Amino acid sequence: MKILLIGEYSNMHATLAESLRRLGQQVEVMSDGDGWRNYRRDIDITRRDSSSKIDGIRLICKLLWLLPRLHGFDVVQVINPKFLPLKARYSRWLLRYLRLTNRSISLGCYGMDSIVLRRQNEGCLEYSDTFCFGRKVNEANWMNLSGSWLDDEETKTTEEAAQNADCLMACLYEYYINYNLPQYRAKLHYIAQPIVIDHTAKPKQITFPVKVLVGIQKKRIVEKGIDQMLPLLERLATAHPDKIQLTKVENVPFDQYCHLLARTDVLADQLYSYTPAMNALEAMKHGTVVISGGEEDYYRFIGEDRLRPVINLRPFDDEGNYLMLERTLLDIDKMRSLSAESIAFVKKYHDSTIVAQQYLDIFARIARF
Repeated sequence: MKILLIGEYSNMHATLAESLRRLGQQVEVMSDGDGWRNYRRDIDITRRDSSSKIDGIRLICKLLWLLPRLHGFDVVQVINPKFLPLKARYSRWLLRYLRLTNRSISLGCYGMDSIVLRRQNEGCLEYSDTFCFGRKVNEANWMNLSGSWLDDEETKTTEEAAQNADCLMACLYEYYINYNLPQYRAKLHYIAQPIVIDHTAKPKQITFPVKVLVGIQKKRIVEKGIDQMLPLLERLATAHPDKIQLTKVENVPFDQYCHLLARTDVLADQLYSYTPAMNALEAMKHGTVVISGGEEDYYRFIGEDRLRPVINLRPFDDEGNYLMLERTLLDIDKMRSLSAESIAFVKKYHDSTIVAQQYLDIFARIARF
């Protein structure tokens, strides 16, 4: 099968492509490498300056030059309705071309879009980075996302992509729930994120001081909940200086980040997620314990009744979260158990070869193989 994957979030498409190739498929990835993270791709569509009209025109010219290379695929999957680093209408126009010149289209439900934001703001889930426990939160982030996703152009792009795609592929429980609407249900699928398994990984023999890493994405501090988690971890490190070693890094490229993860006991990833995402899973495969999404709703959704590897905090509960962190991070036996569970969990649910086969089964169906 000939497959084109367009766009990149957190190494998702690069990892999926690698795994599909191991299964004998012909795969190309076209992306901007997810910005400074610089993930692998075959066709580069980097826009050097997102605010420069000249750079935008250069990219449009490059896309026009690339058009002959973008047809004749059995499946084209775009990572998001807005999959180009350009205004939304360009993604809409290119998707129309791709639909005309390729056999089938898959839409990745892998991140924020108009449907997800609208459903979040309706309280579809108990909490999110814009709407928590029945009220709007993170005002600046809410206004920024609403301005970029709920205007007519963005909404039209999202809804047209969702309506015309042959399948919708949700990689998180949250995105599946947000897209679980009558008009999309028949073509909506949940497939876990692919992680290349390290079969040599062993549980970490964690000792004091417990090494905690906070990976900061400068433009997404509020969205990820780092603004709430970091003060709690700083407080914990101050209260227990001989037992907690806290390290903060900002906007680190992926390869360097992987080296840091291998030497870290705990990764503070994000607060608002119900589900561990790519960064968390990449850490967990090495036995690193993560502070991320691990809600009971998610575990029930995947049918897991034993493994609970994620330290799951709740938004806007500073004292409860601090007690959870103190109780867990200072219990070495518990930390070692969570390290072992993390490796087992990733192997059970996220083995990239198994995930790629699940994608391939659906791709074969929509491409009518």
